[in-house]
Amino acid sequence: MIRFQTTAVATALLLAATSFSDASYGESKASQTPVGCEQTSEADHVMEVTVFRVTDAEAGVTAANAIAGDAQAYNNAIISHTVKADLVDPTVLVQQITWCSLDAAKDAFAHSEGFPNMATMMSLMTESLYFGYVKP
Repeated sequence: MIRFQTTAVATALLLAATSFSDASYGESKASQTPVGCEQTSEADHVMEVTVFRVTDAEAGVTAANAIAGDAQAYNNAIISHTVKADLVDPTVLVQQITWCSLDAAKDAFAHSEGFPNMATMMSLMTESLYFGYVKP
């Protein structure tokens, strides 16, 4: 079973952006306003932050990016997303997804168990260290 815990350590992992690698993982940024976001403004944007541990870093990054693709296909409300690996322990990943609204983010999360790539992610994930929403 995956353990969810919000800790100062997990938050510190997220906030210490310089301790995470951008190498080869890249970022995705929508070139125009996603279709699901026409009625929102930048003030409505939220960032979903997930810090988690996986058994295989490369496969975990691939699966996390695939889940973001599934979410975008579901409601087309993602503005940008990125996945980064910890430099000391690359099995610790941070995924940041900027959504056009909190409602859109929560709706996608509520339906994420049915996403095509979720089974792969769940087979790789050993621990969830933090999950929450913040202002970008």
